Amino acid sequence: MTMTEGTTAVVNVSEPEVLTVGNHSYIFLDRPGRPNKRDNVRFILDLLKDFELNHEHLTVTGWRLEVKGQDGMASSPAMICGLWVDHEKAPKYL
Repeated sequence: MTMTEGTTAVVNVSEPEVLTVGNHSYIFLDRPGRPNKRDNVRFILDLLKDFELNHEHLTVTGWRLEVKGQDGMASSPAMICGLWVDHEKAPKYL
């Protein structure tokens, strides 16, 4: 996953696209399914872990999912659209 200030960057097909502006990033997902499904929970937590590992200069301060189709109706399947990540520069240690 690559983060580029103020622009989008795609590293390869298997890695999600990330847009970063200031202290906020959006990870584009378009992943079918509900966020509370076991495989999606693991996917989301692994994605956050990878974001933190690949951006050691940042400290994640919060995150939230953007989902659609969560009304429980079979006619509107759930989709995880993306992940909003709030962050700040990590403190520097001597």
